[in-house]
Amino acid sequence: MALDTNTLEALIVDAPHYIIVLNTDLEIEFINRGGPAGSVEEIVGRPLLSFVRPDDQARIEATLRAVLATGQAQTYAVSYYSPSGDIVYYENAASPLIVGDQTRGIALYTQDATIRRRAELQRDRLQTVMERAEAVANFGSFEVIAGSGGEEVNLSKELCRILNLDFSQKPPPMSEHLSEHVHPDDRQELQGAVERAMLHGHSFEMEYRIVPTPGLTRWVKTQTEPIVDAEGSPVGLRGILRDITEERQIAIEKSELQEQLRQA
Repeated sequence: MALDTNTLEALIVDAPHYIIVLNTDLEIEFINRGGPAGSVEEIVGRPLLSFVRPDDQARIEATLRAVLATGQAQTYAVSYYSPSGDIVYYENAASPLIVGDQTRGIALYTQDATIRRRAELQRDRLQTVMERAEAVANFGSFEVIAGSGGEEVNLSKELCRILNLDFSQKPPPMSEHLSEHVHPDDRQELQGAVERAMLHGHSFEMEYRIVPTPGLTRWVKTQTEPIVDAEGSPVGLRGILRDITEERQIAIEKSELQEQLRQA
């Protein structure tokens, strides 16, 4: 079914994403609607790069020049300043406009990613704050979810440091943690606590010893709670692990001093 010109224009104007046409000088010749950067009248005729943040301009210009030079489509992400001074984020697909055997410009298909990108940045900021807090308080966090394809294990950077694990590598399953990082004398008790938590959905606290490297023993305290599915059945565990080695040493020294004072 052939579409008439009016129908095509209506589809373009009402498209959920921005459609922009650039000439070979990277000036905006057409945009299907206005947005945070201004009205259609305020946008058309201006260089695209005038909307781009200065630290992004060289990268975006190089990408668009490559589309013109090679005739190959490119994708890129970019941020712009809105008239109110806010930063808005877009994901773009740039395709060459070829007439005959010549590239006459670029068609940009632009999706507003501001809400998602701001959420990602906020998440990253919160993650940084959490990592700093964990480092100061000497504790790390973990999450273990059981699945048909095996366990999904997530460990924080600080917990990897406590356990002497490489954060950039895939974390080991719970069984490997029990066999390789938990002191032999504490494995059975911790294994029992984990199994009861998974079976009955109970939270638990426990102090036990870890062996992060051969010959080195440290005391940790875990506070663990179950992760449940929509039916309330346990499917995993999450919690924190805190290094309490120094605290225990201070308590032992205090107890020994008190005993000496009683005997004096």
